[in-house]
Amino acid sequence: MRCKNCGAGISDWAEHCPRCGTNPTMKSRPARSPEKNRGKFFLTIIVVVSIAVIAAAVYYYLRHRPVSPSGSGGEKVEVIQPSGTAGGPSGTAGGPLDKPRLIVPVVEAGPQAAKEGYNAFMGGDYERAAVLFRRALQERPPEGRRDSREDDVFKNNLAQSLFALGWKEFESRSFHRAKGLFLEAFELKDDPAFLKGAAYSAIELNELAAAAKTLEGMAASDREAAGLLKGIYARLGQEEKERGLSELAAGYFEKALAIDPSDAGIKAALGDIRRQGREEAGMREKRGSHFIVKFEGGENAVTGHLMGLLLEEAYYRIGAEMGFYPGDKITALLYSDERFRDVTRTPSWAGAIYDGRIKIPAGGVAGRTKLLEDVILHEYTHAVVHRLSMGMAPVWLNEGLAQYFEGKKGDDYRDVLKTAIFRGVSLKAIEGSFMGLTPSEAGAAYALSLSATEYLIREFGIFSVKKVLQAIGEGNSIDRAMSSSIYLSYDQFEEGWVKSAKRAQSAVERQTPLRGARQEGAGHFSATL
Repeated sequence: MRCKNCGAGISDWAEHCPRCGTNPTMKSRPARSPEKNRGKFFLTIIVVVSIAVIAAAVYYYLRHRPVSPSGSGGEKVEVIQPSGTAGGPSGTAGGPLDKPRLIVPVVEAGPQAAKEGYNAFMGGDYERAAVLFRRALQERPPEGRRDSREDDVFKNNLAQSLFALGWKEFESRSFHRAKGLFLEAFELKDDPAFLKGAAYSAIELNELAAAAKTLEGMAASDREAAGLLKGIYARLGQEEKERGLSELAAGYFEKALAIDPSDAGIKAALGDIRRQGREEAGMREKRGSHFIVKFEGGENAVTGHLMGLLLEEAYYRIGAEMGFYPGDKITALLYSDERFRDVTRTPSWAGAIYDGRIKIPAGGVAGRTKLLEDVILHEYTHAVVHRLSMGMAPVWLNEGLAQYFEGKKGDDYRDVLKTAIFRGVSLKAIEGSFMGLTPSEAGAAYALSLSATEYLIREFGIFSVKKVLQAIGEGNSIDRAMSSSIYLSYDQFEEGWVKSAKRAQSAVERQTPLRGARQEGAGHFSATL
Protein backbone atom coordinates (compact mmCIF):
# COMPACT_ATOMS: atom_id res chain seq x y z
CA MET A 1 0.00 0.00 0.00
CA ARG A 2 1.02 3.65 -0.16
CA CYS A 3 1.44 6.17 2.67
CA LYS A 4 -1.56 8.49 2.79
CA ASN A 5 0.68 11.35 3.84
CA CYS A 6 3.69 11.30 1.49
CA GLY A 7 2.66 8.61 -1.06
CA ALA A 8 5.66 6.32 -0.45
CA GLY A 9 5.19 2.50 -0.93
CA ILE A 10 5.09 0.53 2.35
CA SER A 11 4.26 -3.07 3.31
CA ASP A 12 0.75 -3.95 4.31
CA TRP A 13 1.84 -4.81 7.89
CA ALA A 14 4.17 -1.82 8.49
CA GLU A 15 3.16 0.33 11.52
CA HIS A 16 4.96 3.46 10.27
CA CYS A 17 5.98 4.87 6.91
CA PRO A 18 9.77 4.50 6.49
CA ARG A 19 9.89 7.95 4.79
CA CYS A 20 7.71 10.23 6.92
CA GLY A 21 6.87 8.07 9.98
CA THR A 22 3.11 8.42 9.58
CA ASN A 23 0.83 5.70 10.90
CA PRO A 24 -0.77 4.30 7.72
CA THR A 25 -3.95 3.35 9.60
CA MET A 26 -4.69 7.03 10.67
CA LYS A 27 -6.71 9.42 8.44
CA SER A 28 -4.70 12.42 7.38
CA ARG A 29 -5.68 15.74 5.77
CA PRO A 30 -4.86 15.95 2.10
CA ALA A 31 -2.03 18.25 1.16
CA ARG A 32 -3.19 21.68 -0.03
CA SER A 33 -2.09 23.05 -3.30
CA PRO A 34 -0.61 26.56 -3.42
CA GLU A 35 -3.56 27.64 -5.58
CA LYS A 36 -6.07 26.55 -2.95
CA ASN A 37 -4.10 28.30 -0.19
CA ARG A 38 -3.99 31.50 -2.21
CA GLY A 39 -7.79 31.40 -2.77
CA LYS A 40 -8.40 30.91 0.91
CA PHE A 41 -6.16 33.91 1.67
CA PHE A 42 -8.09 36.21 -0.66
CA LEU A 43 -11.40 34.95 0.72
CA THR A 44 -10.21 35.77 4.22
CA ILE A 45 -9.22 39.31 3.16
CA ILE A 46 -12.64 39.86 1.55
CA VAL A 47 -14.45 38.71 4.68
CA VAL A 48 -12.33 40.94 6.93
CA VAL A 49 -12.84 44.00 4.72
CA SER A 50 -16.60 43.34 4.51
CA ILE A 51 -16.83 43.13 8.29
CA ALA A 52 -14.90 46.40 8.62
CA VAL A 53 -17.21 48.18 6.14
CA ILE A 54 -20.31 46.89 7.91
CA ALA A 55 -18.89 47.95 11.28
CA ALA A 56 -18.13 51.43 9.94
CA ALA A 57 -21.64 51.75 8.52
CA VAL A 58 -23.16 50.66 11.83
CA TYR A 59 -20.99 53.16 13.72
CA TYR A 60 -21.97 55.97 11.34
CA TYR A 61 -25.64 55.09 11.75
CA LEU A 62 -25.32 55.05 15.54
CA ARG A 63 -23.35 58.29 15.44
CA HIS A 64 -25.78 60.20 13.23
CA ARG A 65 -29.09 58.43 13.39
CA PRO A 66 -32.10 60.63 14.14
CA VAL A 67 -33.66 59.60 17.43
CA SER A 68 -37.07 59.98 18.94
CA PRO A 69 -37.16 61.65 22.35
CA SER A 70 -39.93 59.26 23.33
CA GLY A 71 -37.38 56.45 23.44
CA SER A 72 -39.48 54.18 21.23
CA GLY A 73 -36.68 52.26 19.59
CA GLY A 74 -34.72 55.02 17.89
CA GLU A 75 -36.30 54.46 14.49
CA LYS A 76 -38.42 57.61 14.42
CA VAL A 77 -37.12 60.90 13.09
CA GLU A 78 -37.35 63.76 15.55
CA VAL A 79 -37.95 67.05 13.80
CA ILE A 80 -37.70 70.07 16.05
CA GLN A 81 -38.96 73.35 14.70
CA PRO A 82 -40.04 76.60 16.35
CA SER A 83 -43.73 77.47 16.55
CA GLY A 84 -43.02 81.18 16.30
CA THR A 85 -42.71 83.05 13.02
CA ALA A 86 -40.16 85.66 12.12
CA GLY A 87 -41.98 87.61 9.45
CA GLY A 88 -40.68 90.27 7.15
CA PRO A 89 -41.89 93.85 7.16
CA SER A 90 -45.37 94.75 6.08
CA GLY A 91 -45.60 95.13 2.36
CA THR A 92 -42.79 92.79 1.43
CA ALA A 93 -43.34 89.60 -0.50
CA GLY A 94 -42.75 86.14 0.76
CA GLY A 95 -44.66 86.21 4.03
CA PRO A 96 -43.10 84.67 7.12
CA LEU A 97 -39.53 83.49 6.93
CA ASP A 98 -39.00 79.75 6.59
CA LYS A 99 -38.86 77.81 9.83
CA PRO A 100 -35.87 75.51 10.36
CA ARG A 101 -36.43 71.76 10.46
CA LEU A 102 -33.59 70.32 12.49
CA ILE A 103 -32.75 66.66 13.14
CA VAL A 104 -30.99 65.96 16.44
CA PRO A 105 -28.26 63.27 16.46
CA VAL A 106 -26.84 61.88 19.73
CA VAL A 107 -24.42 59.06 20.60
CA GLU A 108 -24.51 56.58 23.49
CA ALA A 109 -20.99 56.19 24.82
CA GLY A 110 -18.74 56.72 27.82
CA PRO A 111 -19.16 56.42 31.57
CA GLN A 112 -22.38 56.11 33.56
CA ALA A 113 -23.23 59.83 33.47
CA ALA A 114 -22.97 59.82 29.68
CA LYS A 115 -25.21 56.76 29.39
CA GLU A 116 -27.78 58.28 31.75
CA GLY A 117 -27.61 61.47 29.70
CA TYR A 118 -28.32 59.48 26.55
CA ASN A 119 -31.37 57.89 28.18
CA ALA A 120 -32.58 61.30 29.38
CA PHE A 121 -32.21 62.68 25.87
CA MET A 122 -34.11 59.72 24.42
CA GLY A 123 -36.87 60.42 26.95
CA GLY A 124 -37.14 64.06 25.91
CA ASP A 125 -35.62 65.45 29.13
CA TYR A 126 -33.04 67.62 27.39
CA GLU A 127 -32.26 69.69 30.46
CA ARG A 128 -31.27 66.63 32.51
CA ALA A 129 -29.39 65.24 29.51
CA ALA A 130 -27.34 68.45 29.33
CA VAL A 131 -26.55 68.25 33.06
CA LEU A 132 -25.39 64.63 32.76
CA PHE A 133 -23.32 65.17 29.62
CA ARG A 134 -21.70 68.18 31.27
CA ARG A 135 -20.85 65.97 34.24
CA ALA A 136 -19.38 63.34 31.90
CA LEU A 137 -17.09 66.01 30.44
CA GLN A 138 -16.01 67.13 33.91
CA GLU A 139 -15.30 63.55 35.06
CA ARG A 140 -12.98 62.74 32.17
CA PRO A 141 -9.52 61.30 32.93
CA PRO A 142 -6.55 63.70 33.01
CA GLU A 143 -5.50 65.07 29.64
CA GLY A 144 -2.63 62.65 29.11
CA ARG A 145 -4.85 59.61 29.64
CA ARG A 146 -7.85 60.98 27.78
CA ASP A 147 -9.28 59.58 24.54
CA SER A 148 -9.84 62.56 22.20
CA ARG A 149 -12.52 60.65 20.31
CA GLU A 150 -14.50 60.20 23.52
CA ASP A 151 -14.13 63.96 24.15
CA ASP A 152 -15.71 64.65 20.78
CA VAL A 153 -18.61 62.35 21.62
CA PHE A 154 -19.26 64.05 24.96
CA LYS A 155 -19.07 67.52 23.45
CA ASN A 156 -21.38 66.52 20.62
CA ASN A 157 -23.90 65.06 23.05
CA LEU A 158 -23.85 68.12 25.29
CA ALA A 159 -24.14 70.45 22.29
CA GLN A 160 -27.07 68.49 20.85
CA SER A 161 -28.83 68.48 24.23
CA LEU A 162 -28.40 72.24 24.53
CA PHE A 163 -29.60 72.60 20.95
CA ALA A 164 -32.76 70.56 21.56
CA LEU A 165 -33.37 72.40 24.84
CA GLY A 166 -32.92 75.67 22.97
CA TRP A 167 -35.78 74.88 20.58
CA LYS A 168 -37.91 73.78 23.52
CA GLU A 169 -37.32 77.17 25.15
CA PHE A 170 -37.95 78.87 21.80
CA GLU A 171 -41.33 77.17 21.51
CA SER A 172 -42.23 78.40 25.00
CA ARG A 173 -41.16 81.88 23.84
CA SER A 174 -38.22 82.12 26.26
CA PHE A 175 -36.12 83.68 23.54
CA HIS A 176 -33.29 85.04 25.72
CA ARG A 177 -32.64 81.61 27.23
CA ALA A 178 -32.97 79.93 23.84
CA LYS A 179 -30.40 82.25 22.32
CA GLY A 180 -27.93 81.56 25.13
CA LEU A 181 -28.35 77.79 24.74
CA PHE A 182 -27.77 77.92 20.98
CA LEU A 183 -24.60 79.99 21.39
CA GLU A 184 -23.30 77.67 24.12
CA ALA A 185 -23.93 74.70 21.81
CA PHE A 186 -21.94 76.44 19.05
CA GLU A 187 -18.98 76.93 21.40
CA LEU A 188 -18.88 73.15 21.89
CA LYS A 189 -19.39 72.21 18.25
CA ASP A 190 -18.99 74.29 15.11
CA ASP A 191 -22.40 73.65 13.55
CA PRO A 192 -24.18 76.34 11.47
CA ALA A 193 -27.56 75.05 12.68
CA PHE A 194 -26.73 76.31 16.17
CA LEU A 195 -25.99 79.79 14.86
CA LYS A 196 -29.25 79.79 12.91
CA GLY A 197 -31.08 78.95 16.13
CA ALA A 198 -29.40 81.93 17.80
CA ALA A 199 -30.39 84.12 14.85
CA TYR A 200 -34.04 83.04 15.04
CA SER A 201 -34.05 83.87 18.76
CA ALA A 202 -32.45 87.27 18.12
CA ILE A 203 -35.11 88.00 15.52
CA GLU A 204 -37.88 87.27 18.03
CA LEU A 205 -36.11 89.54 20.52
CA ASN A 206 -36.01 92.22 17.81
CA GLU A 207 -32.21 92.17 17.93
CA LEU A 208 -32.12 92.35 14.17
CA ALA A 209 -28.65 93.81 13.77
CA ALA A 210 -27.18 91.04 15.95
CA ALA A 211 -29.10 88.41 13.99
CA ALA A 212 -27.81 89.81 10.70
CA LYS A 213 -24.22 89.76 11.95
CA THR A 214 -24.65 86.11 12.99
CA LEU A 215 -25.90 85.08 9.55
CA GLU A 216 -23.77 87.18 7.21
CA GLY A 217 -20.84 84.75 7.27
CA MET A 218 -22.89 81.74 6.19
CA ALA A 219 -25.47 83.25 3.82
CA ALA A 220 -23.38 82.63 0.71
CA SER A 221 -23.36 78.85 1.24
CA ASP A 222 -26.57 78.27 3.18
CA ARG A 223 -29.91 78.93 1.48
CA GLU A 224 -31.87 79.02 4.72
CA ALA A 225 -29.44 81.52 6.25
CA ALA A 226 -29.69 83.64 3.10
CA GLY A 227 -33.50 83.66 3.33
CA LEU A 228 -33.34 84.66 6.97
CA LEU A 229 -30.85 87.42 6.23
CA LYS A 230 -32.98 88.81 3.44
CA GLY A 231 -35.95 89.04 5.76
CA ILE A 232 -33.85 90.73 8.44
CA TYR A 233 -32.53 93.33 5.98
CA ALA A 234 -36.08 93.98 4.82
CA ARG A 235 -37.30 94.50 8.37
CA LEU A 236 -34.37 96.76 9.23
CA GLY A 237 -35.15 98.75 6.10
CA GLN A 238 -38.79 99.08 7.15
CA GLU A 239 -37.81 100.24 10.64
CA GLU A 240 -35.42 102.87 9.32
CA LYS A 241 -38.09 103.99 6.87
CA GLU A 242 -40.53 104.45 9.74
CA ARG A 243 -37.96 106.54 11.60
CA GLY A 244 -37.66 108.76 8.55
CA LEU A 245 -34.07 107.66 7.84
CA SER A 246 -34.61 107.08 4.15
CA GLU A 247 -31.01 106.55 3.11
CA LEU A 248 -30.38 103.91 5.78
CA ALA A 249 -33.65 102.23 4.84
CA ALA A 250 -32.71 102.20 1.17
CA GLY A 251 -29.34 100.65 2.04
CA TYR A 252 -30.98 97.74 3.85
CA PHE A 253 -33.49 97.17 1.05
CA GLU A 254 -30.64 97.12 -1.46
CA LYS A 255 -28.84 94.48 0.63
CA ALA A 256 -32.01 92.40 0.68
CA LEU A 257 -32.34 92.68 -3.09
CA ALA A 258 -28.71 91.64 -3.53
CA ILE A 259 -29.70 88.31 -1.94
CA ASP A 260 -32.93 87.97 -3.93
CA PRO A 261 -33.21 90.40 -6.87
CA SER A 262 -36.62 88.97 -7.83
CA ASP A 263 -38.47 90.03 -4.63
CA ALA A 264 -41.18 92.38 -5.95
CA GLY A 265 -42.25 93.51 -2.47
CA ILE A 266 -38.78 94.75 -1.52
CA LYS A 267 -38.41 96.39 -4.92
CA ALA A 268 -41.67 98.24 -4.28
CA ALA A 269 -40.53 99.31 -0.80
CA LEU A 270 -37.28 100.66 -2.22
CA GLY A 271 -39.21 102.44 -4.98
CA ASP A 272 -41.49 104.09 -2.37
CA ILE A 273 -38.48 105.40 -0.48
CA ARG A 274 -36.96 106.87 -3.63
CA ARG A 275 -40.29 108.44 -4.58
CA GLN A 276 -40.87 109.90 -1.11
CA GLY A 277 -37.33 111.21 -1.08
CA ARG A 278 -38.01 113.12 -4.28
CA GLU A 279 -41.31 114.45 -2.93
CA GLU A 280 -39.82 115.58 0.36
CA ALA A 281 -36.73 117.13 -1.19
CA GLY A 282 -38.38 120.56 -1.40
CA MET A 283 -40.08 120.50 2.01
CA ARG A 284 -39.01 122.74 4.84
CA GLU A 285 -38.68 121.43 8.36
CA LYS A 286 -38.94 122.63 11.94
CA ARG A 287 -37.08 120.69 14.64
CA GLY A 288 -38.29 120.61 18.22
CA SER A 289 -37.36 118.72 21.38
CA HIS A 290 -39.21 115.55 20.42
CA PHE A 291 -40.52 116.09 16.87
CA ILE A 292 -39.42 117.00 13.36
CA VAL A 293 -42.23 118.72 11.44
CA LYS A 294 -41.93 118.93 7.66
CA PHE A 295 -44.20 121.10 5.54
CA GLU A 296 -44.52 122.41 1.99
CA GLY A 297 -43.65 125.99 1.16
CA GLY A 298 -43.03 129.08 3.25
CA GLU A 299 -46.75 129.90 3.51
CA ASN A 300 -47.18 126.82 5.73
CA ALA A 301 -44.51 127.84 8.25
CA VAL A 302 -47.20 129.01 10.70
CA THR A 303 -49.00 125.67 10.37
CA GLY A 304 -45.73 123.81 10.95
CA HIS A 305 -45.07 125.83 14.11
CA LEU A 306 -48.61 125.14 15.37
CA MET A 307 -48.30 121.41 14.67
CA GLY A 308 -45.05 121.31 16.62
CA LEU A 309 -46.74 122.89 19.66
CA LEU A 310 -49.72 120.50 19.50
CA LEU A 311 -47.45 117.48 19.19
CA GLU A 312 -45.44 118.56 22.26
CA GLU A 313 -48.70 118.89 24.21
CA ALA A 314 -49.73 115.40 23.12
CA TYR A 315 -46.30 114.08 24.11
CA TYR A 316 -46.70 115.18 27.72
CA ARG A 317 -50.41 114.53 28.07
CA ILE A 318 -50.37 110.94 26.78
CA GLY A 319 -46.98 110.33 28.39
CA ALA A 320 -48.44 111.22 31.80
CA GLU A 321 -51.33 108.78 31.39
CA MET A 322 -49.35 105.91 29.86
CA GLY A 323 -46.15 106.43 31.81
CA PHE A 324 -44.17 106.38 28.58
CA TYR A 325 -42.21 109.08 26.74
CA PRO A 326 -40.51 108.06 23.46
CA GLY A 327 -36.80 108.77 23.44
CA ASP A 328 -36.44 109.25 19.68
CA LYS A 329 -37.66 112.15 17.57
CA ILE A 330 -40.89 111.51 15.69
CA THR A 331 -41.41 112.94 12.21
CA ALA A 332 -44.67 114.59 11.15
CA LEU A 333 -45.40 115.66 7.56
CA LEU A 334 -48.04 118.19 6.53
CA TYR A 335 -49.62 118.07 3.08
CA SER A 336 -52.38 119.73 1.15
CA ASP A 337 -55.46 117.52 0.80
CA GLU A 338 -54.64 116.59 -2.77
CA ARG A 339 -50.99 115.88 -2.04
CA PHE A 340 -51.95 113.80 1.00
CA ARG A 341 -54.04 111.42 -1.15
CA ASP A 342 -51.30 111.20 -3.78
CA VAL A 343 -48.56 110.46 -1.26
CA THR A 344 -50.34 108.15 1.20
CA ARG A 345 -52.77 106.43 -1.20
CA THR A 346 -55.22 106.03 1.68
CA PRO A 347 -58.95 105.27 1.32
CA SER A 348 -61.33 108.20 0.97
CA TRP A 349 -62.59 107.87 4.57
CA ALA A 350 -59.09 108.25 6.08
CA GLY A 351 -58.39 111.74 7.43
CA ALA A 352 -54.73 111.19 8.47
CA ILE A 353 -52.31 108.29 8.78
CA TYR A 354 -49.42 106.97 10.84
CA ASP A 355 -47.16 104.66 8.86
CA GLY A 356 -44.04 105.13 10.96
CA ARG A 357 -44.37 108.87 10.48
CA ILE A 358 -47.38 111.09 11.16
CA LYS A 359 -48.93 112.35 7.91
CA ILE A 360 -51.71 114.92 8.03
CA PRO A 361 -53.57 116.89 5.33
CA ALA A 362 -53.29 120.21 7.20
CA GLY A 363 -51.65 122.55 4.71
CA GLY A 364 -52.96 126.10 5.00
CA VAL A 365 -54.35 125.66 8.53
CA ALA A 366 -53.60 128.90 10.40
CA GLY A 367 -55.34 128.43 13.74
CA ARG A 368 -55.88 125.93 16.47
CA THR A 369 -59.10 123.89 16.15
CA LYS A 370 -60.66 121.01 18.08
CA LEU A 371 -60.50 118.82 14.98
CA LEU A 372 -56.77 119.48 14.54
CA GLU A 373 -56.09 118.72 18.22
CA ASP A 374 -58.03 115.44 17.96
CA VAL A 375 -56.13 114.39 14.85
CA ILE A 376 -52.78 115.13 16.51
CA LEU A 377 -53.72 113.15 19.64
CA HIS A 378 -54.95 110.25 17.54
CA GLU A 379 -51.87 109.99 15.35
CA TYR A 380 -49.40 110.56 18.17
CA THR A 381 -51.06 107.70 20.08
CA HIS A 382 -50.26 105.44 17.13
CA ALA A 383 -46.60 106.44 17.45
CA VAL A 384 -46.65 105.53 21.16
CA VAL A 385 -48.39 102.18 20.53
CA HIS A 386 -45.89 101.38 17.78
CA ARG A 387 -42.95 101.90 20.13
CA LEU A 388 -44.43 100.03 23.08
CA SER A 389 -45.47 97.01 21.00
CA MET A 390 -42.62 97.15 18.46
CA GLY A 391 -45.24 97.58 15.75
CA MET A 392 -46.97 94.28 16.59
CA ALA A 393 -50.15 95.47 18.36
CA PRO A 394 -53.48 94.23 16.95
CA VAL A 395 -55.14 97.03 14.97
CA TRP A 396 -58.30 97.01 17.11
CA LEU A 397 -56.24 97.90 20.21
CA ASN A 398 -54.14 100.42 18.28
CA GLU A 399 -57.18 102.23 16.83
CA GLY A 400 -59.21 101.85 20.01
CA LEU A 401 -56.54 103.51 22.14
CA ALA A 402 -56.03 106.27 19.57
CA GLN A 403 -59.77 107.06 19.65
CA TYR A 404 -59.74 106.92 23.45
CA PHE A 405 -57.03 109.60 23.70
CA GLU A 406 -58.68 111.57 20.92
CA GLY A 407 -61.69 111.86 23.21
CA LYS A 408 -64.23 109.71 21.39
CA LYS A 409 -66.77 107.67 23.37
CA GLY A 410 -68.53 104.42 22.63
CA ASP A 411 -71.83 106.34 22.57
CA ASP A 412 -70.58 108.13 19.45
CA TYR A 413 -71.04 104.81 17.64
CA ARG A 414 -74.21 103.64 19.38
CA ASP A 415 -76.22 102.52 16.35
CA VAL A 416 -73.23 101.01 14.53
CA LEU A 417 -72.09 99.23 17.69
CA LYS A 418 -75.55 97.83 18.40
CA THR A 419 -75.71 96.20 14.97
CA ALA A 420 -72.17 94.82 15.19
CA ILE A 421 -72.44 93.49 18.75
CA PHE A 422 -75.72 91.63 18.30
CA ARG A 423 -74.69 90.26 14.92
CA GLY A 424 -71.79 88.42 16.52
CA VAL A 425 -68.23 89.75 16.56
CA SER A 426 -64.70 88.53 17.03
CA LEU A 427 -61.73 90.71 17.84
CA LYS A 428 -59.58 88.33 15.80
CA ALA A 429 -61.43 89.58 12.71
CA ILE A 430 -60.19 93.15 13.29
CA GLU A 431 -56.60 92.47 14.29
CA GLY A 432 -55.35 93.33 10.80
CA SER A 433 -55.30 96.53 8.74
CA PHE A 434 -58.53 98.48 8.12
CA MET A 435 -57.15 99.96 4.89
CA GLY A 436 -59.11 97.69 2.57
CA LEU A 437 -62.46 98.17 4.30
CA THR A 438 -65.45 100.01 2.88
CA PRO A 439 -66.73 103.05 4.84
CA SER A 440 -69.49 100.91 6.38
CA GLU A 441 -67.09 98.12 7.39
CA ALA A 442 -64.56 100.63 8.70
CA GLY A 443 -67.26 102.32 10.82
CA ALA A 444 -68.09 98.99 12.47
CA ALA A 445 -64.39 98.14 12.97
CA TYR A 446 -63.66 101.49 14.66
CA ALA A 447 -66.78 101.17 16.85
CA LEU A 448 -65.80 97.69 18.04
CA SER A 449 -62.18 98.76 18.58
CA LEU A 450 -63.14 101.66 20.83
CA SER A 451 -65.72 99.61 22.73
CA ALA A 452 -63.24 96.79 23.48
CA THR A 453 -60.50 99.24 24.47
CA GLU A 454 -62.83 101.19 26.76
CA TYR A 455 -63.77 97.93 28.46
CA LEU A 456 -60.08 97.02 28.89
CA ILE A 457 -59.29 100.41 30.46
CA ARG A 458 -62.45 100.50 32.60
CA GLU A 459 -62.01 97.02 34.04
CA PHE A 460 -58.24 96.76 34.30
CA GLY A 461 -56.81 100.28 34.10
CA ILE A 462 -54.74 102.17 31.55
CA PHE A 463 -51.53 100.76 33.03
CA SER A 464 -52.70 97.24 32.07
CA VAL A 465 -53.02 98.41 28.47
CA LYS A 466 -49.37 99.46 28.60
CA LYS A 467 -48.41 96.05 30.03
CA VAL A 468 -50.29 94.26 27.24
CA LEU A 469 -48.53 96.36 24.59
CA GLN A 470 -45.10 95.81 26.12
CA ALA A 471 -45.70 92.06 26.38
CA ILE A 472 -46.60 92.00 22.68
CA GLY A 473 -43.44 93.99 21.95
CA GLU A 474 -41.40 91.33 23.75
CA GLY A 475 -42.58 88.75 21.21
CA ASN A 476 -45.64 87.37 22.99
CA SER A 477 -48.91 86.58 21.27
CA ILE A 478 -51.94 88.70 22.16
CA ASP A 479 -53.31 85.74 24.14
CA ARG A 480 -50.12 85.37 26.20
CA ALA A 481 -49.87 89.16 26.61
CA MET A 482 -53.43 89.30 27.96
CA SER A 483 -52.85 86.35 30.29
CA SER A 484 -49.68 87.83 31.78
CA SER A 485 -51.13 91.35 32.11
CA ILE A 486 -54.78 90.98 33.15
CA TYR A 487 -54.78 87.25 34.05
CA LEU A 488 -57.47 86.41 31.53
CA SER A 489 -57.07 84.64 28.23
CA TYR A 490 -57.83 86.52 25.02
CA ASP A 491 -61.08 84.55 24.64
CA GLN A 492 -62.11 85.23 28.24
CA PHE A 493 -61.46 88.95 27.78
CA GLU A 494 -63.53 89.01 24.59
CA GLU A 495 -66.36 87.10 26.25
CA GLY A 496 -66.45 89.57 29.14
CA TRP A 497 -66.37 92.55 26.79
CA VAL A 498 -69.24 91.25 24.59
CA LYS A 499 -71.42 90.57 27.63
CA SER A 500 -70.70 94.05 28.98
CA ALA A 501 -71.44 95.70 25.61
CA LYS A 502 -74.73 93.82 25.25
CA ARG A 503 -75.81 94.81 28.75
CA ALA A 504 -74.98 98.45 27.99
CA GLN A 505 -76.94 98.33 24.73
CA SER A 506 -79.95 96.76 26.43
CA ALA A 507 -79.86 99.44 29.14
CA VAL A 508 -79.77 102.21 26.54
CA GLU A 509 -82.77 100.74 24.72
CA ARG A 510 -84.80 100.92 27.94
CA GLN A 511 -84.01 104.62 28.33
CA THR A 512 -84.65 107.74 26.29
CA PRO A 513 -81.83 108.24 23.81
CA LEU A 514 -79.24 110.68 25.04
CA ARG A 515 -79.76 114.17 23.70
CA GLY A 516 -77.02 115.48 21.52
CA ALA A 517 -75.29 112.14 21.14
CA ARG A 518 -73.38 112.16 17.90
CA GLN A 519 -74.05 109.17 15.65
CA GLU A 520 -71.47 108.05 13.10
CA GLY A 521 -73.56 106.94 10.14
CA ALA A 522 -72.03 104.44 7.80
CA GLY A 523 -72.62 106.71 4.84
CA HIS A 524 -70.48 109.58 6.09
CA PHE A 525 -67.91 107.77 8.22
CA SER A 526 -64.46 109.31 8.47
CA ALA A 527 -61.51 108.48 10.67
CA THR A 528 -57.79 108.79 11.07
CA LEU A 529 -55.51 105.78 10.76
